[in-house]
Amino acid sequence: AVQNYGGLFVSSAGNDGDDIDVNMNGHCNNVQNWIVVGATQSNDTRASFSNYGATYVDLFAPGYSVYSTKRNNTYGSGSGTSFAAPLVVAAAAVLMAHATDLSVIQIKDLLLNNVAALPALSGLCVTGGRLSLINALNALYSATRPAYSKGDVNGSGTITSSDSLIIKRIYLGTYTPTPKQLVAADVNKSGTVTSIDYIMVVRYCNETYYFPPY
Repeated sequence: AVQNYGGLFVSSAGNDGDDIDVNMNGHCNNVQNWIVVGATQSNDTRASFSNYGATYVDLFAPGYSVYSTKRNNTYGSGSGTSFAAPLVVAAAAVLMAHATDLSVIQIKDLLLNNVAALPALSGLCVTGGRLSLINALNALYSATRPAYSKGDVNGSGTITSSDSLIIKRIYLGTYTPTPKQLVAADVNKSGTVTSIDYIMVVRYCNETYYFPPY
């Protein structure tokens, strides 16, 4: 029934600290539209409570001391693979919003093929990595990001710290850009290049912010 449903299923791997390749505990395997998620802690290693499995767990996502809503209209921190799985759901939703023509299998592939590969997770899940939405978005747009698109001030086809430095020099008045560079440097499309554009590109390079090429 799951295979025949048109949506994408995301489930938590469980919090027993077990290798579920050995003990499946009801987890699915080889279901195309299903993603199983383990939990990492803040240092990008497996949280001790998180189940793992080189075959049955697809990827990891942050699931330790996650600040979220709680009962009685309050907020607080919690840990568990059930905190990690919703982050994968949210990432899938962002990709679907950016590419409405992609199938759920293609969305899954974008997420799994573009994780942040981490030595500490090698052999603990299918991908050996942690969820990285910015990697997935970059992969989505890599074929369509032309030179001098938004943020790519040096025309290399990618956005790096070199672009942020050029933007900084533009708004400080120590660099004279070409017309193409000026358009690319105006990341927020305000009509002028400011420190805000610089900060946006710095955050993009640090993987804390994303913007599409146009």
